[in-house]
Amino acid sequence: MKEYHAAEPYLVKSKNLYTQFKDTTSLNYYRLLSHFGILYHGKGLYAEAKHYYKMAIEGFETNPKPDWHHLASINFDLAIIYEQTGQLNEALIYFNRSMNIRVDTLKTLKEDYARTAAAIANIYQALGQRDRALRTLEYALPILKENLSENNFIYAEFLKNLASMNLEYGHYTISDSLT
Repeated sequence: MKEYHAAEPYLVKSKNLYTQFKDTTSLNYYRLLSHFGILYHGKGLYAEAKHYYKMAIEGFETNPKPDWHHLASINFDLAIIYEQTGQLNEALIYFNRSMNIRVDTLKTLKEDYARTAAAIANIYQALGQRDRALRTLEYALPILKENLSENNFIYAEFLKNLASMNLEYGHYTISDSLT
C-alpha cells in the first residue's frame, strides 16, 4: 500500500495558500482538489474522496477553458470508487462521462479509451446486462482499430477480453466488427 501521509501536509498547505490568495477558481486549484481525491481514495476514505472529486469536476466543468484530460481522468477515478463500493449504477454514470469526454473532446482515445470501455463493459456484466457489455466492447473495437496499431499490447488485451466475453456467452463465430 502506498504511503499517503507524506503528501497530505503539502496538499493541506497548498490548499490553504490558494484560499489565502483567493485563487479558488483556477484550473490549478481544481487539480489540487483532485489530488485530495486521490489522497483520500488511496487511504480508503471514499466519502472524502468522492467529495473532493466532485468539487474538482464541478470546478472544471464551470471553467471557461476546462482541462478536458484531467476532467476525464477524475470522472474515471470517481467511477472506480463507486465500483469499489458496489454502487454500480453510479459507477456507470461516471465511466460514461469519462468516455464521452475522451471521444467528444480529446480525440485521443488509445489506452484510456480501451480501459474505460472495458470498465463500462465490466459494470454491465456485473449488473447482469451481458448484451450491453458485449455491445460496449464491440462498439469500441473499430475505434480502437483506427487509433491503435494492431500489434499494440492494449489492442491485444482488448481483443482477448472481447473473445473471453463471447466465449462466456456461447458466441463462437467471428464477430462482424473484426472483418
